[in-house]
Amino acid sequence: VYDLFRRSYQSSMAYVLITYSVWFMTMTWLFAPFLFNPSGFEWDEIVDDWKGWNKWIKEKGGIGIQQNKSWQSWWNDEQAHLRRSGYGARLFEILLSIRFFLYQYGLVYHLDISQQSKNFLVYVLSWVVILAVFLTVKAVNIGRQLFSARYHLMFRFFKAFLFLSVFTIVITLSVICELSSKDLLVCCLAFLPTGWGLILVAQAVRPIIENTGLWQFTEVLAKAYDYGMGSILFFPIAILAWIPIFSEFQTQFLFNPAFNRHLQIQPILEGKKKQK
Repeated sequence: VYDLFRRSYQSSMAYVLITYSVWFMTMTWLFAPFLFNPSGFEWDEIVDDWKGWNKWIKEKGGIGIQQNKSWQSWWNDEQAHLRRSGYGARLFEILLSIRFFLYQYGLVYHLDISQQSKNFLVYVLSWVVILAVFLTVKAVNIGRQLFSARYHLMFRFFKAFLFLSVFTIVITLSVICELSSKDLLVCCLAFLPTGWGLILVAQAVRPIIENTGLWQFTEVLAKAYDYGMGSILFFPIAILAWIPIFSEFQTQFLFNPAFNRHLQIQPILEGKKKQK
């Protein structure tokens, strides 16, 4: 976002020098468990992990289903603190979620399609687009429930129809309203956090909407977010696992005598410190 909208006389190098430590810490948190796992880049292990992860995220939860068996059980347990929270804490959660909507508000006025208009209607129209995206996701989910089991071919035609419809709308907006490729990227950067903010709001008001279709849609949307993030994490790991030389390099690094000796001595040193 910074690089897209910075002033022409400003250099992106200054931003990199200021924030490189944050990016390094983020990448470390995400990928260190794989880098320091001796089998983290074994192709067969990656394939098994992918299959197991897909099974976990698609398995339905319920009473007696452990978190490591179902995404739904894990997700419900992550919200356990909200069930014991009062109205003040829930209201505070909603107020914190407003930051995602403010982020969206700031980005939509930088779109080329808005033609530098500062009218509040531009922000309202962005919510119309978000509603249309949510309805499309809901339609795919309903179609999967109705057709995927018995009418698999019809479900494929239904998804193809939705894809062609969205593609036609994007092309039409590009020709008539000057929708640019940068606008599509900015919309993703703006609307994805907005969707996450709506999920957080729905979790805070769960007692009110739990018995309605809104809560079911919230669960579907949250699963889509987690599935997308998991796929993003798996993709570079799968690419590195597919390259044999990287796995060999990791093995040489982890089983390096000096590195390995340090790992063996460290517990002894910690034990001596505890005795003292």
